[in-house]
Amino acid sequence: MIIINNWTPKLAGICMAGITLNVIGATVANIFHLNVYLDTLGTIFIATLGGYMPGIAVGFFTNLIATFFNSEEMYFGVVNVLVAITTAFLAERDYYKKLSKVLLTIPLMVLVTSFFGSFIEEALSLANSFDSMESVVRIWKHFLRNFGNELPDKGATILIAFFALKFVPQSLNEKFHALGRMQAPVSNEMRRAINAKNKFISSLRTKMIINLLFITIFVAALISMISYNIYTDSAIKERKRIADGIITMAVNEIDPKRVDDFLANGYQAEGYIEVERKLFRIRASNSDIKYLYVYKIME
Repeated sequence: MIIINNWTPKLAGICMAGITLNVIGATVANIFHLNVYLDTLGTIFIATLGGYMPGIAVGFFTNLIATFFNSEEMYFGVVNVLVAITTAFLAERDYYKKLSKVLLTIPLMVLVTSFFGSFIEEALSLANSFDSMESVVRIWKHFLRNFGNELPDKGATILIAFFALKFVPQSLNEKFHALGRMQAPVSNEMRRAINAKNKFISSLRTKMIINLLFITIFVAALISMISYNIYTDSAIKERKRIADGIITMAVNEIDPKRVDDFLANGYQAEGYIEVERKLFRIRASNSDIKYLYVYKIME
């Protein structure tokens, strides 16, 4: 096996091309107000051509770059990595050779992106207020909604990548695969000889790929967990800030001298109903506020 010299710049160039395709796809969809995103076009195209390594790199760094424009994109890095892994896995089994087979990859890809995307989105919105069955029902409904939205997007993206692959010469296709594996292409005769004498090599390669996938998923999940913790801390601080503002508004509406009269006489006290209405309006001013109580602290 001959290691390719100076493969790093070439591999980096392939990854940059894939990231550019993702950006172009998303930009075109946005400009023409299409009902698709096309932001995984480069990930799928490069994963099909180059395999796991380039595809994963394109998916991961696309989300990393998008974070500079939208901080929430960092949480979806795992989804893009899974898109690359799923695509490379299916491409190795020739699912991108024929139209009839590539059509079968669309529902599988939609299932992967919808499930994990829905889970992440709901986890971000729920933050620390996870409530067992209610949260599960919300995630399920979100999944069904996402599945319907993702189907045309991933369908269009996969078909565009499939037809684009038809214009890639076979010789260039082999070079892409060689760069993805970081080794020169092996002739059929050499491959037969290797398989005949060293059948363990295939098993070793499979183990290396599996190890690489686990490491990549672990890193992506770790970054997502760190990002999620940062998000929840920020969300808690924001909720506290909102609560402090609501408290200030409520205090300004209540005359401390009237509190004893309000407690003693309730609705019969002068001004009680007016203050109550103001407190109701304050509570309704923010959907995050569920209850608003006024207490008199005793010894």
